[in-house]
Amino acid sequence: MIEITTTISSFLLKGWRNFTRANFPLYRFWHHPAPIPPQQELKDGEIKVAYTHKSKVDELIDQSRYILSLKEGWDEEDALPIDKAIWENATSFLRTYVSYINQHYKVPLELPEINPLRDGSMDLEWRTSKGRLLINFNNRNPQKASFYGDRYANEDSIKGNVDIREVKEHLAIWMKNCL
Repeated sequence: MIEITTTISSFLLKGWRNFTRANFPLYRFWHHPAPIPPQQELKDGEIKVAYTHKSKVDELIDQSRYILSLKEGWDEEDALPIDKAIWENATSFLRTYVSYINQHYKVPLELPEINPLRDGSMDLEWRTSKGRLLINFNNRNPQKASFYGDRYANEDSIKGNVDIREVKEHLAIWMKNCL
């Protein structure tokens, strides 16, 4: 599919006033979800087909695997490839928080966009009717993720860094209430 480009200034136009990333263009890749192939089993000379059920978060993470194949210059300029450790940190964080919020609060969490950035980092980005949240994962501090979120018009804003190795209750509660 085709790449859609947006810049930091477009975030400002959308109300991301407190967004403080360097002025790098952000590139998003949209692609069609691929059907999950059935698992085939040979039994008594017959092929038995068993379809595997995947959760929505697993499907989203599987779709984001293309990020691992991006080479240097994937934006047709000087974008850096995304390190596998960054992708694993971001997807593990997502899986952990979605599961935690579902188990502890019995609330399904809307899924974010998973986006590679040209500086070699990755974002998880939620934009829902209730609020928005951006969480960035990078190599500069691989055990922490930086985040900014609000309920639009800068209400109930949250900003900071979070250790990615454990669930932080304050962030989970904010996500449950504002996304």
